[in-house]
Amino acid sequence: MLRRFLLALLLACPPLGSAWALNCSSNPFTLTNGQIGDATQVMSNFNNLLNCANNNLAKNGANSDITSLSALSTPLSVSQGGTSVASSGAAGNVLTSDGTTWTSAIAPWSTGDVKTTLKTVADTGWVMMNDGTIGDATSGGTTRANADTSALFTLLWNNTAQADCPVSGGVRGASAAADFAAHKTIALPKILGRALAGAGTGSGLTSRALASIVGEEAHTLTLAELPALFYGANGGGSTSGPQTTPVNSQAGGGGAHNIMQPTTFLNFMAKL
Repeated sequence: MLRRFLLALLLACPPLGSAWALNCSSNPFTLTNGQIGDATQVMSNFNNLLNCANNNLAKNGANSDITSLSALSTPLSVSQGGTSVASSGAAGNVLTSDGTTWTSAIAPWSTGDVKTTLKTVADTGWVMMNDGTIGDATSGGTTRANADTSALFTLLWNNTAQADCPVSGGVRGASAAADFAAHKTIALPKILGRALAGAGTGSGLTSRALASIVGEEAHTLTLAELPALFYGANGGGSTSGPQTTPVNSQAGGGGAHNIMQPTTFLNFMAKL
């Protein structure tokens, strides 16, 4: 009776090649329906399946039930559900697939990219935009003095004017490489306390160069900015034109007035 029960149990389990067959060693004996199995063979097959279940071994085949893999010596191919590369990129990177190839859904940061942050210390590979300077290890750069600033130094040298991102010494040399090798510094774009806007020429607007700065926090009106006003002689009624007789009265303090829009201040980092 026991032998028939165990045989029925084993026959109810699909063979190793089926969809839910366990990724473990093959059953040592092949049993077919209607066969009277030897008890030793039945128990051997049963113990093999029991061992697979107890050790929670993964299913073979398409690996559709595997949620994570680690310590692979060979990258999985795209057809296997992998990327065909040893690494998917930086932590947090998102990959999308069209069924053939994998593509990063988030473009990696590159030299000159700028991001907002509430941090006060730059991430690795970044510098805080603090109106300081950068250069090589002996340049005396106030924001960062290190060989890893070369790429950002070159980008600023090529894309900005000396007036906006000055190179130390008062004049730029033959090339960015020459100035960097000469241990010069270059100033980061001024950003502290300033609003940001897009460089270029907007429709109907003034052209603005990359890294240029304009504007003021407060402004005192000049005479030319005051509206035209006419007063009657000696404080009398208005006339049709300007009067030459002085009026002995004065109003207003002549001070500057605030012209800042409502603003929230954050920190910024630039990618080296």
